[in-house]
Amino acid sequence: MATNAHKLKKRDTDLAEDLSTLERSLKTLLQDQLCQRSEINTINLACGRADETGILTKIIGEKAKSGHIQGIDLRDLEIKQAQQIWKPTLAQAKSSVTCDFRAGAR
Repeated sequence: MATNAHKLKKRDTDLAEDLSTLERSLKTLLQDQLCQRSEINTINLACGRADETGILTKIIGEKAKSGHIQGIDLRDLEIKQAQQIWKPTLAQAKSSVTCDFRAGAR
């Protein structure tokens, strides 16, 4: 039987692999569609904790001078976690990409 620590480590490893796959896929899919722009705005529907925000920020930052990510999810808890994680992370990094997360109405 797996311990909780083992399950958490596996989840973190799986998440890291998923994010790496997402970054490669987005760069491949969007390389011809995204040219240099002054601003790129993105909606992230069903964002949950918004774990992919780092990848989206990186890609937007490579293609635009500024950008904004609007995350939306039905679950209040995940939206609160996204706000707690990403707003200070992007502010500390002095990112040109801002983010906002909102819980949608049920």
